[in-house]
Amino acid sequence: MKEDRVISAIIIGLYIILALFAVASTFNPGWLQKISEPGKNTEALTFIDNANREMYSGNWKGAAMQYQQALVIDVDNREAYGNLGIALTRLGQFSKAKQCFENVKRLNQGLDSMAQFNYFESIGNLEKSIGDYNLRQNKEYHKNYRKALSAYKKAIVLMPHEPILYYKYAYLLMKEQNDSLAIKYFNEGISINLNKDTYYYSALLTEYLPAIVSGDTEIIENIEQLYQERIAWERFDTESLKTFQKADIRLGNAYFNLGVLYKRNGLKQLAAKQFEYAVKINPQLSNNINRMK
Repeated sequence: MKEDRVISAIIIGLYIILALFAVASTFNPGWLQKISEPGKNTEALTFIDNANREMYSGNWKGAAMQYQQALVIDVDNREAYGNLGIALTRLGQFSKAKQCFENVKRLNQGLDSMAQFNYFESIGNLEKSIGDYNLRQNKEYHKNYRKALSAYKKAIVLMPHEPILYYKYAYLLMKEQNDSLAIKYFNEGISINLNKDTYYYSALLTEYLPAIVSGDTEIIENIEQLYQERIAWERFDTESLKTFQKADIRLGNAYFNLGVLYKRNGLKQLAAKQFEYAVKINPQLSNNINRMK
């Protein structure tokens, strides 16, 4: 029958197409890679989303496994490498974490300062963790702390509006007994923290990093333009921002550490003032202060 011949031709045609794809896949040509990329990216992002949820819940091991699955699919995913490095740092697998951050550095080539600073902060956190571990093991730790300080300083230069970097830098200086410089950077960080512009720039950065990962050039260009323009505070709810600022735990800890520095340098009145500020933000710090008396 004529219809049977048509159906047979269609089936044979499908087999030929499948066979051609099978042959092509053995050579893995560029056009076939492009066809498969959207599906691969979607699958990789699913693993990354699952890993992010695990990491936010504190399941570092589970997060690491999910990021590794994402990298099997998308071997050049910068976000997966960076977050895997963070998870491995928390798990104490420092050499593997370093390899991840080296891949982040490689993939960062050509990106601007807003994308680069996250790498330096991660390296600082890694070297600090190694130093803390060595200190607990009664091993030499100053070398790692110095590397962490260098990385944090580079991050500060790249992103001077981020107070947490000042606090991390100052805290390590404090541990290294460099009190005068630690006091300077805690004060600078607090000053930035109290400036509402800081929250605006942090919000821009929160939007910017995912756009870099996804390659959304429109969002990237918009944020870079906003970063250069005057902040239109009349468009925002600054009262809610002030309420949020008063409950900023990072700011409370910075006041506490600054108080400790003033106290051990004999500046009791200044120390008492910082402790007062700290307790207003975080009342639980009063227990730490009382133990110091």
